[in-house]
Amino acid sequence: MGPAALRCRCETGGGERTGVFPVREPPITRIRRSRRRHGLLLLLDIDGTLAPIAPTPEAARVPRRTLRAIERLRDRSDTKIGLISGRPLEEIDRLVPVSGLAIVGVHGFVRRSPGRRQEVLWNAALLARARRLALRLKTLERSFPGVLIERKGANVVLHTRKVDRARRREVESLASERVPKGFETLSGRCVLEFRPKNAPTKGDAVKWFRRLHPKAVILYAGDDVTDEEAFAELRKEDFGILVGGADRDRGKKIATRARYFLSGPQALGKMLEILAAEDQ
Repeated sequence: MGPAALRCRCETGGGERTGVFPVREPPITRIRRSRRRHGLLLLLDIDGTLAPIAPTPEAARVPRRTLRAIERLRDRSDTKIGLISGRPLEEIDRLVPVSGLAIVGVHGFVRRSPGRRQEVLWNAALLARARRLALRLKTLERSFPGVLIERKGANVVLHTRKVDRARRREVESLASERVPKGFETLSGRCVLEFRPKNAPTKGDAVKWFRRLHPKAVILYAGDDVTDEEAFAELRKEDFGILVGGADRDRGKKIATRARYFLSGPQALGKMLEILAAEDQ
């Protein structure tokens, strides 16, 4: 038996989530009202959410207008912002060079408070296992043009966006066969991520942020399967927003725990600008 798998719809095929595809856009008036009454905690994924999906991880960029909106929101007394990403902290700092934000990286393995206090939740044994797995998968880079193997702390990522579409399933199958027990597989948009079983998740990150700001209403925006674990932690009064997927998935009833939908990073950026511009 291979590693346990949490699947979602991506460009190579289908999969499963929980719930149905949302067709409602976020209710800005209700979000504003919740912020006035309780304060708003914005929790934002980066790739595919703040930044458009790029051919390689290094090519991703968050639009300048979105960065300016984040800066203005950070300076509001009624709004707190946190970033939750699969990327390491140094890459998050490069993509979102805004000081004073709380950040969770590597899907929950690394946390940093606004005061720059940092916690790392992996150990030497997990890192060694990830290094060995990355070496086993590196041979796929030589056999299949376009494959990229990336190690992110205790996690290992297989990127197939630049692989010939007809060969992506073959690459994924060969990679999965090389993954030892003790890892689970998350399937996203032309990505397989192998993480240790019982590893921290974006859902754990939401819990951590809620402990920091227990009275605030949460607005979480994300675009991929790992964000489903965050959506699952939201309460009735919170706002879960699935970003992107309109052209590919609208009308196909993609399953998600999010209740609201935005067409892509540009639409999310505009919403952040609206929230940043409101009078206090």
